[in-house]
Amino acid sequence: VHSHLNYNKRSTMAFRSYLLASLVASAAAFTPASMNAQRSVALNAEMSTSLPFLPCPEKLDGSMAGDVGFDPMGLSEIQQDLTYARWAELKHGRVAMLAIVGLIVQEYIHLPGEAYQNPDPFGAVS
Repeated sequence: VHSHLNYNKRSTMAFRSYLLASLVASAAAFTPASMNAQRSVALNAEMSTSLPFLPCPEKLDGSMAGDVGFDPMGLSEIQQDLTYARWAELKHGRVAMLAIVGLIVQEYIHLPGEAYQNPDPFGAVS
Protein backbone atom coordinates (compact mmCIF):
# COMPACT_ATOMS: atom_id res chain seq x y z
CA VAL A 1 0.00 0.00 0.00
CA HIS A 2 2.88 2.32 0.84
CA SER A 3 4.46 1.93 -2.64
CA HIS A 4 1.09 2.68 -4.27
CA LEU A 5 0.83 5.98 -2.36
CA ASN A 6 4.42 6.84 -3.25
CA TYR A 7 3.63 6.25 -6.96
CA ASN A 8 0.59 8.56 -6.75
CA LYS A 9 2.70 11.32 -5.17
CA ARG A 10 5.34 10.97 -7.92
CA SER A 11 2.75 11.08 -10.69
CA THR A 12 1.06 14.08 -9.08
CA MET A 13 4.39 15.89 -8.79
CA ALA A 14 5.25 15.04 -12.40
CA PHE A 15 1.89 16.39 -13.55
CA ARG A 16 2.35 19.58 -11.54
CA SER A 17 5.86 20.04 -12.95
CA TYR A 18 4.54 19.54 -16.47
CA LEU A 19 1.71 21.99 -15.83
CA LEU A 20 4.08 24.62 -14.44
CA ALA A 21 6.48 24.19 -17.37
CA SER A 22 3.66 24.57 -19.90
CA LEU A 23 2.37 27.70 -18.16
CA VAL A 24 5.83 29.26 -18.21
CA ALA A 25 6.26 28.36 -21.88
CA SER A 26 2.91 29.85 -22.85
CA ALA A 27 3.63 33.02 -20.88
CA ALA A 28 6.97 33.37 -22.69
CA ALA A 29 5.06 33.57 -25.99
CA PHE A 30 3.52 36.87 -24.92
CA THR A 31 6.70 38.63 -23.83
CA PRO A 32 7.67 41.63 -25.99
CA ALA A 33 10.30 41.14 -28.65
CA SER A 34 13.76 42.48 -28.05
CA MET A 35 14.73 45.85 -29.48
CA ASN A 36 17.49 44.26 -31.61
CA ALA A 37 14.89 42.79 -33.96
CA GLN A 38 13.61 46.26 -34.88
CA ARG A 39 17.09 47.56 -35.68
CA SER A 40 17.56 45.05 -38.47
CA VAL A 41 15.07 46.93 -40.68
CA ALA A 42 16.54 49.67 -42.85
CA LEU A 43 16.62 53.02 -41.11
CA ASN A 44 14.77 54.89 -43.87
CA ALA A 45 12.00 52.25 -44.33
CA GLU A 46 8.56 53.25 -43.10
CA MET A 47 6.75 50.49 -41.23
CA SER A 48 3.38 49.18 -42.39
CA THR A 49 0.30 50.24 -40.40
CA SER A 50 -1.37 46.84 -40.69
CA LEU A 51 1.77 44.75 -40.05
CA PRO A 52 4.06 46.90 -37.90
CA PHE A 53 6.91 44.37 -38.06
CA LEU A 54 7.17 44.63 -41.88
CA PRO A 55 8.29 47.62 -43.95
CA CYS A 56 5.57 49.32 -45.99
CA PRO A 57 5.76 48.51 -49.72
CA GLU A 58 6.68 51.44 -51.96
CA LYS A 59 3.54 51.34 -54.11
CA LEU A 60 1.22 51.20 -51.09
CA ASP A 61 1.50 54.85 -50.13
CA GLY A 62 -2.05 55.33 -48.86
CA SER A 63 -3.38 56.97 -52.05
CA MET A 64 -6.06 54.30 -52.56
CA ALA A 65 -9.03 53.83 -50.25
CA GLY A 66 -8.36 51.25 -47.56
CA ASP A 67 -4.62 51.16 -48.21
CA VAL A 68 -2.82 50.55 -44.91
CA GLY A 69 0.23 48.79 -46.31
CA PHE A 70 -1.04 45.21 -46.05
CA ASP A 71 1.00 43.17 -48.52
CA PRO A 72 2.69 40.27 -46.70
CA MET A 73 3.30 38.31 -49.93
CA GLY A 74 4.82 41.26 -51.83
CA LEU A 75 2.28 41.19 -54.66
CA SER A 76 2.45 44.97 -55.12
CA GLU A 77 6.08 44.59 -56.23
CA ILE A 78 5.01 42.23 -59.03
CA GLN A 79 2.08 44.35 -60.30
CA GLN A 80 2.93 47.24 -62.60
CA ASP A 81 -0.42 48.95 -62.19
CA LEU A 82 -2.22 48.58 -58.87
CA THR A 83 -5.50 49.96 -60.26
CA TYR A 84 -5.72 46.86 -62.48
CA ALA A 85 -5.16 44.62 -59.46
CA ARG A 86 -7.82 46.58 -57.56
CA TRP A 87 -10.43 46.12 -60.29
CA ALA A 88 -9.51 42.44 -60.72
CA GLU A 89 -9.98 41.90 -56.98
CA LEU A 90 -13.41 43.56 -57.11
CA LYS A 91 -14.43 41.42 -60.10
CA HIS A 92 -13.29 38.18 -58.48
CA GLY A 93 -15.04 39.07 -55.23
CA ARG A 94 -18.30 39.73 -57.07
CA VAL A 95 -18.05 36.46 -59.02
CA ALA A 96 -17.47 34.61 -55.74
CA MET A 97 -20.56 36.26 -54.21
CA LEU A 98 -22.66 35.21 -57.21
CA ALA A 99 -21.30 31.66 -56.91
CA ILE A 100 -22.47 31.49 -53.29
CA VAL A 101 -25.92 32.75 -54.28
CA GLY A 102 -26.04 30.10 -57.04
CA LEU A 103 -25.01 27.42 -54.57
CA ILE A 104 -27.83 28.36 -52.20
CA VAL A 105 -30.43 28.72 -54.98
CA GLN A 106 -29.65 25.23 -56.31
CA GLU A 107 -30.47 23.78 -52.92
CA TYR A 108 -34.05 25.09 -52.93
CA ILE A 109 -35.06 25.75 -56.56
CA HIS A 110 -35.09 22.83 -59.00
CA LEU A 111 -35.75 22.70 -62.74
CA PRO A 112 -38.71 20.60 -63.86
CA GLY A 113 -38.13 17.16 -65.29
CA GLU A 114 -36.86 13.80 -64.10
CA ALA A 115 -33.24 14.53 -65.05
CA TYR A 116 -33.07 17.46 -62.62
CA GLN A 117 -34.67 15.86 -59.56
CA ASN A 118 -31.62 14.02 -58.25
CA PRO A 119 -29.81 16.24 -55.68
CA ASP A 120 -26.62 14.13 -55.89
CA PRO A 121 -24.40 15.66 -58.63
CA PHE A 122 -22.76 12.31 -59.46
CA GLY A 123 -26.10 10.49 -59.50
CA ALA A 124 -27.60 13.11 -61.81
CA VAL A 125 -24.99 12.44 -64.49
CA SER A 126 -25.38 8.67 -64.56
